[in-house]
Amino acid sequence: ASRVPPAPPKSPIFKSYSNYNNNNRIYVHHARSHFYHNGNQCIKTNRGGGNLNRFTPQETLPLRGILAILIICTHFGPFYSPQWSLIDTWSWFGGPVVGCFFFLSGYGLAISYIKKGNTYINSFLRKRFVKILPTFILMTLIAIAHNYFAYGTTPWQALIYLTKGITPLATSWYIYVLILFYLAFFFSAVISKSPRLTGISLIVFTLIYSVTLHKIGWGGWWISSTPSFIIGYYAASYQTEINSFLRRHAIIILPLAIITLIGAAFAAHHHREIFQPLQTSAVSISVYLCLLFVKLPQNAILKFLGSISYEIYLVQGFMFGFKWTLAPSLSLAVIFSTSIMGGWLLHRLFLRPNKTSTERHPDTNTLPGV
Repeated sequence: ASRVPPAPPKSPIFKSYSNYNNNNRIYVHHARSHFYHNGNQCIKTNRGGGNLNRFTPQETLPLRGILAILIICTHFGPFYSPQWSLIDTWSWFGGPVVGCFFFLSGYGLAISYIKKGNTYINSFLRKRFVKILPTFILMTLIAIAHNYFAYGTTPWQALIYLTKGITPLATSWYIYVLILFYLAFFFSAVISKSPRLTGISLIVFTLIYSVTLHKIGWGGWWISSTPSFIIGYYAASYQTEINSFLRRHAIIILPLAIITLIGAAFAAHHHREIFQPLQTSAVSISVYLCLLFVKLPQNAILKFLGSISYEIYLVQGFMFGFKWTLAPSLSLAVIFSTSIMGGWLLHRLFLRPNKTSTERHPDTNTLPGV
């Protein structure tokens, strides 16, 4: 008689089942969060079929590095559009790029909330704001000082401009919106105590937020990227169902995602504000799907840029607050190098002793510090 293999180890948290492939014994632990933690490694579970790539902080570091590069290019366009048409074309792709950042944030929140429950919510605001506010406040104060001495804009005038949707630190609107969505997520989770009801509350909040800002006349960039946060939240919430569907229809989904991504890139210069939320959402979904099927190379440079992408975002905003009179290519080179160097210094300034970026964020897919 064949030998009966031992039962998989019991766990008070995870439901377990066994899957035997040839002569290799494989234990797969399936949780509602769809992750099994073995030491510091996070392994995505699969229900039969082919494997999909992991969507973890370490795996998405190269993506964040690419996004950090693209965000500088997209913000550079408005300054040199007459002289450099290529950069001007890509300037309209800024919304989808920021949308990918929002997607990662929403995805990371949902994964952590489903896995940890109320334990995660109890310390959520303290941990999140400690990570994002110090660097953000510092760079905003530096920008306010620079605007005062360079252009004569007083702090009071800067506050008035802010009520009109113009931030003291250029392009930092993303951080303000992210803070609002963090607060909406926190209070929704505290009141509902349910990931599903929290998701519904976030949808309602996004609709109210979008309609309000449109009515008061703030720029469309405050609105167009925010649906990606909700999409990321639900992509994590229904990860098992999505992965099961993708494995069955990969031959259709992957080409469709690639075509959508390329189409959105080529359509970037045909900017229409009313279509921006749709374009941004389509790009975020397409990037997510492509990364599940096609693994990005773990390039050391891209991973480095990804680890400081939040700080790069802040510093490049400050750099665009200057009036550049250099040639376009030289100006872009200066902004790139300064943003990367300044981002690294800012990252090191607020880095906890003896802890790397990935150690500080072991279970989220958000930007470093976000």
